[in-house]
Amino acid sequence: MERRHLDFRTLDDAVRDARQLLQTGYEQTGQWNLSQVLGHCNDWLRFPLDGYPRVNFPINFLLWMAKVTLGVGMRKKILRERAFQAGSATMPQTVKPPHHAQVSAALEQLERTVERFKSHRGSLYPSPLFGKMTYEEHRELQVIHLQHHLSFLVPKASS
Repeated sequence: MERRHLDFRTLDDAVRDARQLLQTGYEQTGQWNLSQVLGHCNDWLRFPLDGYPRVNFPINFLLWMAKVTLGVGMRKKILRERAFQAGSATMPQTVKPPHHAQVSAALEQLERTVERFKSHRGSLYPSPLFGKMTYEEHRELQVIHLQHHLSFLVPKASS
């Protein structure tokens, strides 16, 4: 089974898709289940609002180097192609264990964070990899991030 091609345009599109996966069931084509995907994406959605986690010196230095050398180009490529590369590294603390939370609770948390993000009008924390961005760039990266992870979950065919 192959992952899906998704084309979300809004955060609400991603929430609707996650709700549908919860209702109909799904097959995993990747390593994470729906609860893990929702928990991971929820973390990354709230970081621009609340601040990114602190990381130790070697990682912090590597992120800074990537940001000043590759970050802007990576951000532009992701926004242009509307895709993250499969297998990209992420902060380990945002990778949830398989039974981290009930899926319905993870979805409710994501829905609350989406509403909070959509209504936010203040400044946002700069990304440790992509640097300072506009609200629209943050939002679009979040949509693409959700699209990326949810694409590995394929709805079960109705019988």
